[in-house]
Amino acid sequence: MHYIESKQQQLPIVIDFAVIKIICAKLNLKISDFEQIVNNPTNTEILFFEALKRGHKLEGKEILVKESECEDILSESYPEFLKIFNDDILKMFTSKKK
Repeated sequence: MHYIESKQQQLPIVIDFAVIKIICAKLNLKISDFEQIVNNPTNTEILFFEALKRGHKLEGKEILVKESECEDILSESYPEFLKIFNDDILKMFTSKKK
């Protein structure tokens, strides 16, 4: 679980398999193309909102952020979100050796 601060709130963000599945279906992407999603600002905004919804769901919280607010939140926290994206994708697509 990661958090991005916006309007003095800590917003939970999760990028996991469930988010990847939703985004691939919404944007008609193959999983092998998923890493390229952040090359398109509109797609990044969609990803951010899905990651935000997933974070809230996993924490059992009601999401109070509207999809239309995501652009403003990303304007304040885009570098943080890219780091979360890179960390979570790397973790998911890198095998764990025992």
